[in-house]
Amino acid sequence: METQAEENQQNRNLLVELFFPETPEVTLDIIAVHGMNIWDNPNHHDDTWTHPDSKKNWITDFLPQDLPEARILGFQYNANVVFSTSSASIEEHASNLLN
Repeated sequence: METQAEENQQNRNLLVELFFPETPEVTLDIIAVHGMNIWDNPNHHDDTWTHPDSKKNWITDFLPQDLPEARILGFQYNANVVFSTSSASIEEHASNLLN
């Protein structure tokens, strides 16, 4: 059985800065939201955007080249649907992202 601290950690949502432009003015914010984690992969939030062979991450390796004035953030949340699942609903995750 999980402790309350472990459950809180699993339900924690993080907005992580993945790229900050060198230009003096940020004109666009992009928030990358990964999908469901059906394989209990602890790196799911990164692996969603990463090619398994080349290890190139679409969000950090390519998107800044096309949108150099954009700040890119990743919304990390417990997306496990089988193992160590979050007690938060989709609505709660959405509310956390917006707040």
